[in-house]
Amino acid sequence: MLQLCKALIGDVTGDITGDVTAESISASVSATLPDTTVTGTIDMSGNVIRSLGTPSESDDAATKGYVDTAVADADYLPLAGGTLTGALLVPDGSASTPAIALASDTDTGIYSDLGALCVSAGGTMCAFFNALGIRTGLDVAAQGSVTGARVYATIQFLAGNGNATNPAYTFTTNDHTGLYSAGTNQLGVSANSTNVATFTTTALNVATGLNVAGFTSLGTGNTGIKTAVFTGTTASSTSSSVTQNITIDKTKIVSISGAVTNNGGSRIPMLVRDNPAEYIIPYVTGSSSPWVLNVANGASASNILSQSYAVVITYVA
Repeated sequence: MLQLCKALIGDVTGDITGDVTAESISASVSATLPDTTVTGTIDMSGNVIRSLGTPSESDDAATKGYVDTAVADADYLPLAGGTLTGALLVPDGSASTPAIALASDTDTGIYSDLGALCVSAGGTMCAFFNALGIRTGLDVAAQGSVTGARVYATIQFLAGNGNATNPAYTFTTNDHTGLYSAGTNQLGVSANSTNVATFTTTALNVATGLNVAGFTSLGTGNTGIKTAVFTGTTASSTSSSVTQNITIDKTKIVSISGAVTNNGGSRIPMLVRDNPAEYIIPYVTGSSSPWVLNVANGASASNILSQSYAVVITYVA
């Protein structure tokens, strides 16, 4: 290192060639160095250079105060967080390199793809949001609620099998009542955690002890006994009949009964007594399908002409 002198005192009007150390500059005397070029190293040995002017060129030195003020007045988002007044724009990214990712898991985050906001995990797209809704090909594990006017699927909507106590399809305020899978190709209906009915490909089986109202055909599923109801209007004259075709084999019929409305508006049973001429008589004829249900007026049955009737046939399936 070249030391010019013990102390640099006064003005210097030429160039300084060589290294300049703090010891060679007087600590108590200011030196004016106008347009002076130092081609060596200025070593301050831990000391400072004070009172620099305001920098105007890109390679001008600046004071700490100038730098602090410039940083404080600049538009930037602090590392500790802050509020943006404009849009924050990031690249579109991809599933493997999401635009917003995690420091310890760079292939997991959020990115954009064809107008959709996508979420990736482990470099694979797992869900996306667009104008049509939220879509995912993965299982959704959640415990919450879905609100809206309706929820629908364009393909199968799959649920667990459930059971009578916890049906697969149930209600928020009555979660022990609903629908469930009662077995292969069987749809079960439960009420208050109890099976009340089961639908199969061949029958509707109603739980024992329950009443069924408004049916036209019912099978027990065990004995093969079924019931069918036929309605119509009686003939308009005595000793006449009305007929309708049915598919019930007459050889399997167990009982036939019915009711008819009389001229007074009363609903009365169809009866066969010692004098059948006074009553309406239902019976089935034919040797093969279709069999014929006949509803015949007796010779003296003038009080039930052109009236509505209902015939109940019980038969073995």
